[in-house]
Amino acid sequence: MNTIQLNTAAEKIIQDSINPKKTREILEFTLNQMKTINSIPDETQTEVLANHVAEMVERSEDNNQLDDVDVSVFDGLPNDSVELAGRVIDEIGNLKDQEKYILAVHFEVARK
Repeated sequence: MNTIQLNTAAEKIIQDSINPKKTREILEFTLNQMKTINSIPDETQTEVLANHVAEMVERSEDNNQLDDVDVSVFDGLPNDSVELAGRVIDEIGNLKDQEKYILAVHFEVARK
């Protein structure tokens, strides 16, 4: 996997995370996979995504799950975004399946 160049703010989010190595790996995996659905985040979107990935890694490692989410509010999300988000959630491990819907929103915001 190619190392992705990140700006200073995204790098700081990674370094300040509970597990910088895993956070970087998951973020790079996610950014590379996003290209497959023509979702290319700008710098700000990448920073927001880095923060979300760091939070998901922390929840996974601390076993501190999100409160239940009404997934029906995400009915309009395209299947490819939700499926990609599901792969990211699986890659992190120990997260509720419904987290994929929240993550998929990042993909849609950055879709070209």
